Amino acid sequence: MLEGNFEVPATARAQRWDLAEVVRVLLNEEVVGRDSATRRNRRKSAGFPSGNTFSSWRSQDSTISEAAQNGVSARVTGGIGQV
Repeated sequence: MLEGNFEVPATARAQRWDLAEVVRVLLNEEVVGRDSATRRNRRKSAGFPSGNTFSSWRSQDSTISEAAQNGVSARVTGGIGQV
């Protein structure tokens, strides 16, 4: 559960930070972490494809016919309305 920034307390002690500054920094880290986790969870639950581009697509591994793959690729790379 604790994945945070463990050097904050040591830095705060070494630099003699005010308690309010330590709390502010720790709360800011918590907010950033929660926002990041929320985005990850929402993207995961939405089921969006990620990391797939035509340059990384392996057509030989696909069950889609070669003709269909070429047609889609030509449409996308050729621009809207062009075949």
